[in-house]
Amino acid sequence: GETDVFFADDNQTISAANGKTKTIDEPSDKLVYLGINFKNPLFSGKNTRNALEKIIDKNAVAGNMQIRKAVPADYAVNPKSWICKALDDKGGYNLDEAERLIKLDGWSAEGNRHFVRDENGSKTEFIIRILTNQNELHIKAAEYISGELMSFGIDCSVQSCGEEEYE
Repeated sequence: GETDVFFADDNQTISAANGKTKTIDEPSDKLVYLGINFKNPLFSGKNTRNALEKIIDKNAVAGNMQIRKAVPADYAVNPKSWICKALDDKGGYNLDEAERLIKLDGWSAEGNRHFVRDENGSKTEFIIRILTNQNELHIKAAEYISGELMSFGIDCSVQSCGEEEYE
């Protein structure tokens, strides 16, 4: 599986003696990422994980969530680094391809458009819980991603918690 990553540039504000201020853009290696719990059987299929990547519009998350100067990336490497130019482009946001991929792993949309899968005679619903810290921008981004997943047909909720609760 892949990790979706967002890098953000820092701005540094310098105040001059005459009272004027100037903002200087400096690249940063800070990142915010969306990770997948591989212990959860919902994500056992490679096609399911790849479909999730196609459902989430990383450019919209970076641009619309006011994560200042955020740059979407597919790897935990600064996208301005020379090494990123050598990595393959995996195609990004594509709902038709996401639907094709998710169906390859046995998921199907029920009447209300929520995805389910038959596993040994019982139906498993595709329900995701996004955990985020209590940072306002992270919550806003998680809620946006949750809305995208729900529009696609994946039941999703957002839970904000302290970092000690992450496992």
